[in-house]
Amino acid sequence: MGGMESILEQHAANIADEIESKMDDILDEVPDQVALLPDEDLEKIDPQVLRMTRLTTEMVHELMWDLGRPGAVADMTLMTRIEDATEMLGDVLSSLPESEEE
Repeated sequence: MGGMESILEQHAANIADEIESKMDDILDEVPDQVALLPDEDLEKIDPQVLRMTRLTTEMVHELMWDLGRPGAVADMTLMTRIEDATEMLGDVLSSLPESEEE
């Protein structure tokens, strides 16, 4: 019976490896980036304005993060708004292009 058991265990391990490999392929997929407008229809942004927008957003994001620490704010409604603002600021930061200086 030991031989049959080891064969089944090996078969199960092979199936698990195959599933894991396929799941890794699926989980590693990255969606295509989609622009709502073609490049020729996009507006140009002054690089200085973009840098200031990034700097301001980073500063406010850090402030919101600090305010969102446990115990920093007692009002739960305000705490929820701080958490939402922090998440939204993070989304803005991730959507801004990186500057050449970074």
